[in-house]
Amino acid sequence: MAAAQKWKPLLVAVLALLLVVAAYIAPGSSGWIKDMEIIAMTWRYQVRGPQPPAKNTKVLGITENTRQAFVDIGVYYPFPREWHALALKRLADAGAQLVVMDILFDAGGSWDEASDEALRDAISYCKRRGCQVVLAAGIEEQIYGEGIVSRSLLTPAPVIMEAQPTLGMTNTQPKLSYRLVESVQQSLPLGESGEEVAYYSQPVAAFKHHCEASGRDFEAEMARAAPQEPLFFRINYCGPQEKFDGFVYSYERLFLEELNGGEMGKISPENAQELKNIFSGAAVFLGSRAKADNDYFSTPFGQMFGVETNAQAFDTLDRRRLVFGVPPVAVLILAALLTLLAWGLSLWRPIWKGALASGGIIVVIVLGNLALFVTLQLELALSVTLASFIVPFAGCTVYGAIAEEAAKKKIREQFSRYVSREVVDQIIADPSLADPGGVERTVALMFNDIRNYSTITERLAPHQIVEFLNLYLGDVTDIIRANGGFLDKYLGDGLLACFGGPVPTDDPAGDAINAALEMIRALHEKIRPKLEERGLTVFTVGIGIHVGKVVMGNIGSAERVNYTVVGDAVNVASRVEAQTKEFGWAVIVTREAKEASWQQFDFEFAGEHQVKGREQPVEMYRVVDPQAPELYRL
Repeated sequence: MAAAQKWKPLLVAVLALLLVVAAYIAPGSSGWIKDMEIIAMTWRYQVRGPQPPAKNTKVLGITENTRQAFVDIGVYYPFPREWHALALKRLADAGAQLVVMDILFDAGGSWDEASDEALRDAISYCKRRGCQVVLAAGIEEQIYGEGIVSRSLLTPAPVIMEAQPTLGMTNTQPKLSYRLVESVQQSLPLGESGEEVAYYSQPVAAFKHHCEASGRDFEAEMARAAPQEPLFFRINYCGPQEKFDGFVYSYERLFLEELNGGEMGKISPENAQELKNIFSGAAVFLGSRAKADNDYFSTPFGQMFGVETNAQAFDTLDRRRLVFGVPPVAVLILAALLTLLAWGLSLWRPIWKGALASGGIIVVIVLGNLALFVTLQLELALSVTLASFIVPFAGCTVYGAIAEEAAKKKIREQFSRYVSREVVDQIIADPSLADPGGVERTVALMFNDIRNYSTITERLAPHQIVEFLNLYLGDVTDIIRANGGFLDKYLGDGLLACFGGPVPTDDPAGDAINAALEMIRALHEKIRPKLEERGLTVFTVGIGIHVGKVVMGNIGSAERVNYTVVGDAVNVASRVEAQTKEFGWAVIVTREAKEASWQQFDFEFAGEHQVKGREQPVEMYRVVDPQAPELYRL
């Protein structure tokens, strides 16, 4: 393919890449991009499959069954805070390191001050036993007119806060963030000494305590987990809780005696030991697992309750199962490389080879995306990488198809009048056969001329001359094309034909001689009767054939070009045709044509002739048709 034919598709590919980039940065595009990436993320996790969380991470869920179990003993939901206080004490006694309660114990939900005091005392009890407690806090927003937002911090009741529990944000937006977005952070209350308070999400607040207890550098860990602002990190989801034994328990597991009619606060030694076996050294996340509370989220493994996502976020940080996104610069570089690859494949011919290879590349992109996630925990934007390959490839392929169709049309227009349909198809299949720059080939050249043309046309009207020429030239042109010849040009009362180019053939000399014999027979058997029927003068022709090297290509000016042949061999063929008068024979060939023919013909030596520009005389031969030799005598 010519350089210009390659660079134009490259320009199309670059424009397609810019279109992809523009689609991703344009306002309003984030919605469908996000949807595509959610599908890709879900696919990654589904293919990877569930992975069990750490054994020291537990979930205590308040389910519909839990509520019914408490209703049976006369306790209704939301449960009085004395029960949550008892739950905290039993977890602390069982040796839990952390208890994260995804329940907002605000002042408006207090039953009475005694309930709040019980919860306060339970938090203090946990601290003394080395069990840290994280309670839920939230942000309440009120909008006053356009752009005016008022934010207030919702915290547990003041009595509960006397125990100075750690707070973790539970609102949906900052739920899984490292810290709150700065604009939100600055609108919240300051600490007692006037300093800005760092508000973390519940899993991060729990992880902070865990780092302090285990000697890990919390700030360094979080800088690694969430390196960019705003400080969000990705959860490496373990999978549905049903997949793992010992991960999720029901809240009523803490109250087996009470739910079976026992006195509140009394627990058997056997049950206490069993709780130690389950929760010793564990980080426990306690919250609702009831659909009615609407505290559930879409995850790659389907819907999960908020308490489960908190636990799996904590597990991600605790075990450093961090998931990172590929930096935008790296994604852009990869997109550019994929665009170049798409351009290269679009140049493959036939097109189906490029399409087949591109299908393989798409598979590699998808599998590579999966491999990055499974092995390195990297999330590469699948929609970007696919689009940066598919869109440029499609654009280049469409452009190439249009350009090729235009080129085929041009070739048909240029050659269909001069060569057979089969030859045109070969040139279309391999356009280099007709390169406009010119190619050198050894071909057989035929000059054909009507004898005494001037004398004949003196007696004919102009329209009769046209009819006279059309009758002859039309039939002989068909014969030339049928024998694989290329009609170079009409020369008034004759023509120049070429065999063996632009499409090479096995025996161009034999094709030319065979065409010449057919032309003579057609002149006597087919054309003459038509001339006599119209009252036109009959005539004879002379045909000269020579084999030699020529240059074939488009020759002419910018305004007008013709595909033709040039070279010394053309001049020799013309001189041979002229000698048909001297030798009185219709078909004369040179020694080169005689020796180049693979077909069997009868030749007679006619003589030699000195051709201008050649030192040695040119040997010439008559071509004899034994079946009708009289047809060839002039």
